[in-house]
Amino acid sequence: MTEAMLSKLLQRLDFIGLVERMDDSLCVLGLLLNLDPSLLVHVSDSKVQGSYVPVQELKNESSRICKKERKPFKTREMNKFYQSSIWEEKSRYSRMLYDAVNQSLDATIDHTIGRDRFDTYKLEYLSLLHLASKTCQNETVLCRGEDRTNVANEFSCYHEDSGCGYHCLNKLFSDRPRRYES
Repeated sequence: MTEAMLSKLLQRLDFIGLVERMDDSLCVLGLLLNLDPSLLVHVSDSKVQGSYVPVQELKNESSRICKKERKPFKTREMNKFYQSSIWEEKSRYSRMLYDAVNQSLDATIDHTIGRDRFDTYKLEYLSLLHLASKTCQNETVLCRGEDRTNVANEFSCYHEDSGCGYHCLNKLFSDRPRRYES
């Protein structure tokens, strides 16, 4: 990939979000699509929370065997490689893309949406996110410790361990007026 190809790619895309700026990315997307912030709210899953991960489903659908999740680690050799010129060259375009997307996100906030409008929307989104976390967190816990554990019903998730708690979110925000949608 060349710089020209990267530039052409960015010109063809309407929106790219960043995982490292997920809240900002979701809020920008919500404002661009005129969505109420409640439609963007999610509940953090057990993987984000750390601790335990399912390793084996049991015949009883509401139980599984869970193990302590290992933290990722880097060896000395890996650290040395990530500081090498070889890695610098291999990751050059990824860094360029990341920097360009980061700048584009800021430019969209400042010049297309407006900083005040964005800040107001994001504050409302974060408030709803906090409410959802307090209210729906128990429906997303897939493991509560090692050994056999009663967990959230598999039907409370969209797919396997993704999107858990959506029933709770739908119920929580069902009566909320959708102010942003047209």
